[in-house]
Amino acid sequence: MCNSVWYENSKRNILATSQANDFDQALTEWFFTGKVRDYKHSRTSCEMCEHEQLRYQFIIKNKTNGNHLHVGSSCILKFSKIAIFDAHGKRLSGDYSRSNALDDALASLHKQLMLAPLRALWKANIKFRPFIEKHVKYFEKNSAFYPSALVALFKSLVRNHISYDPVLFPVYLRNNNSKEAIVAMTESDFKLIEPSLKAGQQKRIMEQRVKSPCIQK
Repeated sequence: MCNSVWYENSKRNILATSQANDFDQALTEWFFTGKVRDYKHSRTSCEMCEHEQLRYQFIIKNKTNGNHLHVGSSCILKFSKIAIFDAHGKRLSGDYSRSNALDDALASLHKQLMLAPLRALWKANIKFRPFIEKHVKYFEKNSAFYPSALVALFKSLVRNHISYDPVLFPVYLRNNNSKEAIVAMTESDFKLIEPSLKAGQQKRIMEQRVKSPCIQK
């Protein structure tokens, strides 16, 4: 590994932005800030190892000189001397806890990106505020939106010319009522929330919709 292009790129870029002249020592100057950038598509690169076609960049900071690098999660995990802290400021050790912390940071970013258009809708549509508040609370409790509620939210976002990414909105399909509701949806309503479904959900629901006599046109 030490002779790989990946390793040499990482060494060069860390030393160029660190105070220490020794690679291992330089790594100890860096920590994960908790911030992540989502480019929506695989179109950016790691500023550490220079690997291309990344969708996400995790931001690390040098505690000595204040420099920042936007890197892939793999570099943070492979170099354990780059510190990751929990919410209480405790340094994490072990691959599992470090990986979970990066996953949590990404989930937090996606949640904020998901809620941002709903906040804009809340400001734009006073009469719709109780509905938004009700179903955001439902999301907080269930980590997903009820299918028909999500359709209504998406329609209102469209009417108010507020952009949103449907992929960020999880759909609740954990009971028969929610499954029956989405199976019986009109084609136009289903198309609105189809991008929000996970691959497994899409497959199951599409199979049920093909068999269902209740689909509305």
